[in-house]
Amino acid sequence: MIEVVTESGAAAAAARVEQAARVAVDTEFHAENRYGPDLYLVQLGLPDGTVLLLDPLLPGVLGTVGRVLLTRPWVLHAGEQDLRVLAQALGGEPTQGVFDTQIAAGLVSPLYPAGYATLCSTWLGAIVDKAETLSDWSRRPLSQSQLAYAAADVRHLFALADRLRDELDRRGRAQQAEAAMADAVEHSLRPSPDRWLSEITAGTTLTPEQANVLRALMVWRDERARAANLPPRVVSGDGVLVDLARRMPRTVGEMTASRRFPKHVARLANELCGVLEEARATAARALTWAPPRHRSSPCGPRSPRPRPGPISFGATRPRRGGPRSCSCGRRWSGSASRGRQAWCCPVRSQTGWRSAGCCRDGEPSWRIGSSPRCWRARSPFGGPGGIPPAPDPGEIFSPAIVSVPP
Repeated sequence: MIEVVTESGAAAAAARVEQAARVAVDTEFHAENRYGPDLYLVQLGLPDGTVLLLDPLLPGVLGTVGRVLLTRPWVLHAGEQDLRVLAQALGGEPTQGVFDTQIAAGLVSPLYPAGYATLCSTWLGAIVDKAETLSDWSRRPLSQSQLAYAAADVRHLFALADRLRDELDRRGRAQQAEAAMADAVEHSLRPSPDRWLSEITAGTTLTPEQANVLRALMVWRDERARAANLPPRVVSGDGVLVDLARRMPRTVGEMTASRRFPKHVARLANELCGVLEEARATAARALTWAPPRHRSSPCGPRSPRPRPGPISFGATRPRRGGPRSCSCGRRWSGSASRGRQAWCCPVRSQTGWRSAGCCRDGEPSWRIGSSPRCWRARSPFGGPGGIPPAPDPGEIFSPAIVSVPP
């Protein structure tokens, strides 16, 4: 049943949310061409099958229900943006924990990052219509098809979470999933410049001093973007900042000498020179962050850096002609989906919950990317689109196959 919460019904909706053991949460927002998303709808699924639709544009509705919502356990799918936009709208964060079905699925199958419709089809056999994904959610009144679409986004979350939780328990990865989800919530609500820096592919090619300069440039870009309400990469692309960190120009002329230097960034050259000068001085005094460097291993003298993320493990790849196994005894695995090969053992420098993924109990470890740049886990089943059938409860599944970018 779908209920659109009105101003007069907000108190009753808050009472129903307060009685719920857990709440399925999703949002609809517009994130294009702005620093932070603009929230236009909040969907709450209750255990009795009711879906409450909250309109943030109605005075008092979101505030009344939101105070209670923060005290309930949440179930979400790919909740990074949802958490961020709701924390801003509600003035707080969930206090009873978050279960993210996308992260859970990545720890029990090669599906990461998988969409909600894909997981519902794979694990539940349910079809979710995504026709209204890019519709205009700022329009009022919302159409019946938009309301139905919004409700469907939370209708299957409880069943999906229960299936994935059972699979996590069966594989002994429940604690690892809990830590991964807590890490994702922390990154979503309190993003760290070090985390931004680690997600740039060119980070491994920088010296520690250059890496700290790049970190300062990224902080400057974020502040600029926030003030102008623009996406950070509209202010300046990652490649421009990496180039400045490598060259560390001291004058405007040196900075803009390249014919490819963007004109819209050149207008900020004087400001950037000040940022670079201060960053050089700071980096010289104390190196606050150094990029993960290539290190020797039984697999060869070089290995790609680990990429941190919600469920990310660093994968070592032997140099060409080098040995094809490492100290843990694992060897190369062939990728059935692309015909390429990838290494199945994480870099040994992983810490915390990620270190638990390394070749335990005779089961190969896995590596799942944390951003569009990362390597994607692929299906060993060879099904259409790399999507496997629903896992058999008795199957011992080892998601060890990842694809290596050219």
